[in-house]
Amino acid sequence: MGRHRATPRSVYARRRLLALVAVLAVAAVAGWYFFVRDGGGGGNAAACEDYRAALLAEYGPLRDAQAEIVSLLQPVDEGQSLSDRQLQDLQAAVEEAQARYDAINEMRGPPAALAADYQVLRPTANEFVALAGRTATALAEGGELPTSTPGAQLQNLFDLEPAPEELAACS
Repeated sequence: MGRHRATPRSVYARRRLLALVAVLAVAAVAGWYFFVRDGGGGGNAAACEDYRAALLAEYGPLRDAQAEIVSLLQPVDEGQSLSDRQLQDLQAAVEEAQARYDAINEMRGPPAALAADYQVLRPTANEFVALAGRTATALAEGGELPTSTPGAQLQNLFDLEPAPEELAACS
C-alpha cells in the first residue's frame, strides 16, 4: 500500500495564484469587450466615422432596393397582377434588400453618436424586408397577400427610416 503524502503548502499557494491570474485575465477581457473595444463608448471620432461609412455602404443600396420594391408593388395595390418579369425583378430586389439588411444587422452596435438613428433604422428595415419577402413569396406562389396594399404598407415603413444623408454625423 502506497503512502499518501500531504501536498506542500507551496503547491496550494501556486494554484491559488494561477486561479487569481485566470480570473483577472477573464475580467480584463470582459472589460475590454464591453468598454474599450468600440472606442470607449463612441468617443473615438475616427472609429465612429469608420462605422458610419460602413453603415452607409450598406444602407444606401438597401434604400435603393426598398424604393424599387415599393415601385414594383404599386400595380398590386391597384388590384393588378405582376408579369413574370416583374415578379423576377421583385424577387431580385427583395434578395438585395435582405442581403443589405443582413450586413447591417451583423455590424456590432453603433457608436453613441449614431445610436438614435440606428435604433430606428434597424427594426424598421427588418420589418420592411420581412413584409417584402412574404409579399414576394405570396405573389410567386399565388398565395394570399399579407396585406391588401403591400406597396403602401412598405412605403410607410420606408418613410419611417431616416434617409442616408440624414444619419447623424460623428462629433
